[in-house]
Amino acid sequence: MKAPKGFTLAELMVVIGIIAILAAIALPLYQHYVAKAQVMAALADITPGRTPAEIILTEPVLGSWIKGTTAATKPHQLGLASSTPRCHNISVFMTGGSHMPQMDGDTYITCVIRGNALVNNKAIKWIMLNTAYGLYEVIRDPRGGTHPPIKGPPVGGRWFCVTDVPEPLWPAGCKGALPPRSSDGY
Repeated sequence: MKAPKGFTLAELMVVIGIIAILAAIALPLYQHYVAKAQVMAALADITPGRTPAEIILTEPVLGSWIKGTTAATKPHQLGLASSTPRCHNISVFMTGGSHMPQMDGDTYITCVIRGNALVNNKAIKWIMLNTAYGLYEVIRDPRGGTHPPIKGPPVGGRWFCVTDVPEPLWPAGCKGALPPRSSDGY
């Protein structure tokens, strides 16, 4: 009589159980990886709009702007699509400043993310604030304790990436809010 060849039912059940456990661990990790990639891709979709925004703000071609007026409200004004495979919609808001060139305007370029359940309908945006606000970043003193905060670099005229997606999914350089800022002269 020949010895039976192959696996027993118990051995097959153990193999299937191990595969199921590995899949249960890997699937959430993969979804997290995909969500982070979707956030970075959404940011990449709106990043090209920063250069045209700066050109609009610095070129004195639109001399009819009045302080506080809206300079751009449509994505196509910055060379962006109104939606992409990674953004449900892209919105733009730019205000005119008080002088020419217009660097005193505020600029917001926003993408409502299209992605998996971790990031769908969350927003990621580029923000550049008015230089005339006179705001500075507030930096905590590394010595800690009772030392007062340190006056950091000016906030106006710099681009900030801000998002409401969970922190582990933030692209490098993005934050959940603008940096702490103050007009005090510390």
